This record gives sequence, structure tokens and C-alpha cells, in this order.
Amino acid sequence: KGDGAFEAPFEGLRAVGALYPEAIHVIVPADSGMETLGDLRGKRISAGVFNTGSVINAVQLFRAAGWQWNWQRDGLSMPLSEAPAAFAAGTLDALVVTTAFPSPVVRRIAAIRPVRLLSVPPEVLEKLSGTAPQIVPLRIPAGTYADQEDPVATAGVTALLVTRQETPDDLVRQVMELVWGAPAALSGAGAAGSMVS
Repeated sequence: KGDGAFEAPFEGLRAVGALYPEAIHVIVPADSGMETLGDLRGKRISAGVFNTGSVINAVQLFRAAGWQWNWQRDGLSMPLSEAPAAFAAGTLDALVVTTAFPSPVVRRIAAIRPVRLLSVPPEVLEKLSGTAPQIVPLRIPAGTYADQEDPVATAGVTALLVTRQETPDDLVRQVMELVWGAPAALSGAGAAGSMVS
């Protein structure tokens, strides 16, 4: 449709199928005292590099929580690979990242500094689903990350395999057979690959 961060419609885009869920991770230092999404107001927040899906989801999430996050003015744009060092240095208060779990970057951050995942309350999830139907309730299971004793309620999106309208049917069929017809092909793709069914 060309909404939000997208400048124009892309009418030739076609969905082939759903792959795996990607959870919106809201990560804060465990000793920060931040317990809710509202506690993040005025804090130094990154959602990775600007104009990514994580930034779009962070804006949607905070709006549903009742406040506006101006990522262009207040956000810290940084590659996810720099987030662990920023947490260690104390120059980053929170990271919002939409990714499959367990996330290697969250694990790297937790190995440097203990972290806590913030839950998304049911009323925020309801508002999110009402304004962004592609977002669905999701739970990050207990034990996914170090010192995470309880499951964390959050929101998520489904990673999609997409193609262009003009892609030959035979090629699309071959890719589908590789992804869904041969589970062994995804055995080395980590946790995300194991969730494709």
C-alpha cells in the first residue's frame, strides 16, 4: 500500500507463505528499574537502523502504549552488532528489536550485562492488533535467555517468503519445495528454521 515508512505502493509483490514468528523484544538492563513500556519515555532507545521493521514496530508499540516515540529525533540509530557494546557502556537504555527467538544479539547483550525483557500488556496488544492487523500476540518461552525464569508476553509478526508477480511459477514452486518439502534443508538454519512448518 505504500503506508508508513514505505514511499510508494509495490503492486507486484506476492506472498508465497509464512515462515516463522518474529517477536518484538523490548530489552532493558536488569538493574535499570524499568518495568513497563511507560518507563521508557525519555530514555535512550534504539531499534537498530532507522527505517527497518524493528523501528516501525517500536513506533507502533509505543503508540499503542499511549505515547509517541519520535525515532528520528529521540532514537539512536545503530547496527544491531553495536548494541551489546552500547549496553555495556551504559549509552543505551533500551533496545527494541523484532527478530526470531532466541536472538543471537539478545544473547550477546545478556552475556555482557544482565537484561530483562519487558512484557506487552494485554490492553496494548489489543490496541496493536486493532491498528496493525499483521501484529499478533506471541510469547517468548521461559528460559529462552539467561536468567529469564518466566515466559514473556509480547507481540510479533510473521516472517514471510515473498516474490515478485513476474517470477516464473516453476521457480516459486522449486523454492517452496526446498523450504516446506525438505525439513532437512533447514536443519542448519537455527531456531527460526526449526519453526518453519
